[in-house]
Amino acid sequence: MRDTRIVALGDATHGTHELFTMKQRIVPLLAANGFRTIAFEAPYAEFEVIDEYVRTGGGDVATALASNDYFFWDADEIVALIEWARAENAAGANPPISIVGVDVAHPFSAIDRLLAQLQSLDAATARDVASRYDCFLMFRDNPRLYEGRDACREDVAAVRPLLASRRSIFASDDDYERALHAARVIEQGELSFATALANRDAAMAENIEWLASRHPHLIFIGHNEHLGRTPYSLTAQATTASAGTYLAERFGADYFAIGSVIGSGTFNAYEYSGSTAFLRVHTAQSPLLNDIATLLRQAALPQMLVPLRGSPLTGEWIVRVAGTNVPSGRAPMLELHERVAEKFDALLFVETTTPTHLRHWPTLP
Repeated sequence: MRDTRIVALGDATHGTHELFTMKQRIVPLLAANGFRTIAFEAPYAEFEVIDEYVRTGGGDVATALASNDYFFWDADEIVALIEWARAENAAGANPPISIVGVDVAHPFSAIDRLLAQLQSLDAATARDVASRYDCFLMFRDNPRLYEGRDACREDVAAVRPLLASRRSIFASDDDYERALHAARVIEQGELSFATALANRDAAMAENIEWLASRHPHLIFIGHNEHLGRTPYSLTAQATTASAGTYLAERFGADYFAIGSVIGSGTFNAYEYSGSTAFLRVHTAQSPLLNDIATLLRQAALPQMLVPLRGSPLTGEWIVRVAGTNVPSGRAPMLELHERVAEKFDALLFVETTTPTHLRHWPTLP
C-alpha cells in the first residue's frame, strides 16, 4: 500500500454512519504512510474553504459544508475528520494535510472565489476575467436553463489563456497553477450544466490526476460507483465510465479502489414526492442469495476488510447501493449486478448500519 499512488474509499450509500467512522480510522493510517491529500467527491470552491481551515484555522467550515445537494458531507463524522486534519497540521504535520474537492458542481462559487483571488492581485485582471464569465453568470439563479446550451463556452474557455498572459501578477508558481486549475474546474462546471452532468466522472478523474501530479500519494473519497475500476450502470439504458475507470487506465495497479458493502441497517437519503425531495432515514432491503453481502456475512464479523486482488470471487454478484436519493421508499437500494473482483481491489463490509449524524436536514426543491 505504501507504494500505491491513489487509494479510493468508496461508500455504498452517502448516508451511512459506520462507513464514515471507518474513514476516521483508515485515513489517519494512510496519512501516517505518506497520504497527505484527501480528495472528496465534493464541490471545489467550498472545499477550498475547508482546506484553508485545515491549513491555517481560517475559513467558515459550517457555511462551506451547508448544502442541499451535498448534504451528506455536512455530518458530525466528516467534521471530526476535518478537525483531525486541522489538529495534525496545528501540531506541525510535514508535509501538511490537505482536504480538497474534485467534483464539477457549484461552478458559480468557483467563479466567486477565483475573482476574489484576482481582485486581491490585480484589479484590471479581475475585471477582464469577470467580463468573460458574465454570460455564464446570468444562469446563476436557474442553472437548469443552461442545459443543452453552449452559448457561454467560448468566453469561459478564454479565461485560462488570459491568466497565462498575466502570469506576472501571481506571487508564486503554486498560486498561478491553482488559479489555472480553478479556471479549468469552472470550464468543467459549465460543460456539466450544458450536458446534465455527462462529463462528471471524467472531470473528477482529470482533477485527481492534476492533484496526483503535485502530490505523491492521495486519498479519494466518494461513492462506490464513481470510484470503482469498471464502468457502472444505474439503469438498463446507460453505462457510464466511472472516475475510477479513467484512473485505473492512467495509474494501473497504483490505483487501489476499496468499495463498501452493508449487510442490513439504515441510512440517510432523499426520497422524491412529486418534484420535491425530502431527506429521511431509509431501511436497506434484505440481501438476496446472490448478493455479495450474503456471502460476506457468513464470516460472522461485524466489520471486515476483504482483499480482492487475486480473489476467487469471480463472476457477477449483486451489490446494493444508494445515492443522494433512493429509487423508492420500499426498495431504497439499487441492486446492481457487478463483477466485484474486477471493480474493486478490496471490500469493506459492515454488517449493521445506522444513519449519519447530519448537522442540518434540508429539502431539495
